[in-house]
Formats: sequence, C-alpha cells, structure tokens
Amino acid sequence: MNILYYPEINIPRTEWAIRAFLYYDEVAAIVPYKYNMEPNSYEPFMREVLVNELVTPIDPMMNLRHQEQIQKFFQQYVISHRRSLEQRKGFFHRTRNLKGAKLHEGKFSHSLYCFLEELGLAKYDKNGWYDVEPHTANDLMYYLASVLANTMDYRLSTDQMSYSLFIPPNMKFAIRTTGEIAS
Repeated sequence: MNILYYPEINIPRTEWAIRAFLYYDEVAAIVPYKYNMEPNSYEPFMREVLVNELVTPIDPMMNLRHQEQIQKFFQQYVISHRRSLEQRKGFFHRTRNLKGAKLHEGKFSHSLYCFLEELGLAKYDKNGWYDVEPHTANDLMYYLASVLANTMDYRLSTDQMSYSLFIPPNMKFAIRTTGEIAS
C-alpha cells in the first residue's frame, strides 16, 4: 500500500515517519517542482529521506490533469459558503500579523491564489509563499492531497489531527467528481 503525506512539504522527523517508512510500500509527499531544483530548500531530514529514496516527491502541477476544472470546484466550494467566507475573511484580516498558514505557489495555479487574494483570504508573502487563511489552507491542502491520492492510487496520511477531523460534505463531492474526471 502507498501513502501520500500531507499537508507539509517536509515529512517530519517523528515516530509517525519511521512507522510509515517501515509499514508502507511507498511514502510520497506533495512537493513543488522548485524544491527538486533547489534541494537545500528541504529541511535536513527530508533531504536525507529523499536521497535514501524513502520518499517519492509528487509535483502537483505535473501530476494533475484538468487543473482548471479542479480549481473551479474549489472556488465554488469557497464561495458557496457565504457565512463561513465572511468569518474567514474577518479572521484572516484580524490575525494576518500572526503566524498563518503558508502555501507555496508551486502547489496551485497562480489564478487560484489571485482568486483567494481577491476574496481577502490570501496575501503574497515572499519567495513564492502565500499567507492563507488557516481554514481555507486546510481545506485546500486536503482537497489537493485527496485529488492526487485518488488519481495516483495513494491513501492519504497525515500526522496532524486538525486535517483528519472534519471533511466538509461539499468537499467529498468535489473530490469524488474530480477523481472521476481525472481518471
């Protein structure tokens, strides 16, 4: 069985990782293309497991077909929840100076980040990173990981409980539908 780790680029040096390497046939992680060109961008442990071929880096931009349609599903999901959208915008505006969720531009198309910026849910930081409202970032990473796992025959795996507790019903539909489109 193969697993796809999310939401971080770097797999953490934890007991979770050691168990994953021992028990699964393949452990993969979502990694923007830029990281493969600049290996020093990885944390030391991740560089080590990549060199020893314990982790397979998955570039989402190279492995997703129908990216525009995948993006539209997520955009519809975000705007279909008006009340939640307003709460998220307010929270992001009030807490933007605190450590927020960071997403790399290499995981999604530029137009998706522009969409989130226009809604007040994201802001470009620097060096290819965006600050994204935390709930939106969680939903987006779950969605991306689910679509990749669905189309590449992986099972999702994470060591972060906040990502595994709640899957919005609309998100389940989008993942199932997107998986059928991308097959």
